[in-house]
Amino acid sequence: MVVVVIALALLARVYCYGPAKGWYYRTFRTPAVLHSPFIEKLDQRQVKAQVQRERLQEIFQGHTQSYGLHKTAYSAEGTPIEEYLIAQAGQLTIISDTTRDAYGIREFTIEHPTAIVLGPIEKSDGWLFTDTNIFSKCYINSKMVHCF
Repeated sequence: MVVVVIALALLARVYCYGPAKGWYYRTFRTPAVLHSPFIEKLDQRQVKAQVQRERLQEIFQGHTQSYGLHKTAYSAEGTPIEEYLIAQAGQLTIISDTTRDAYGIREFTIEHPTAIVLGPIEKSDGWLFTDTNIFSKCYINSKMVHCF
């Protein structure tokens, strides 16, 4: 009985922290929308990225189709953070996948902005910056946050 309790305690610890938690979320808790074929990778070329951004805004304002953009950002430690901005039926969704981030929460975070404003694309040597403000400004509960 004591062995079972200890084993369950260790198992609970493994699934609440560390790489096992990230694996669990990637395997069993991935939002279904991330498997959608309409999500494109954000292009690193300025002209193509601008076209993608404008298409996302048009679809969001038109309330008709579904479209999403995906990019990989990196934490200060260099671990990947997958970010998605998705427009579906007039609703925006921002999903951050920190399941591989060694110092992050190793979960998916989902937010629903109420508006989107395309900001200028900053570039460095012809390539887009990879920080979180290269895409646009989104408003969540009237509070501006940077996304893509």
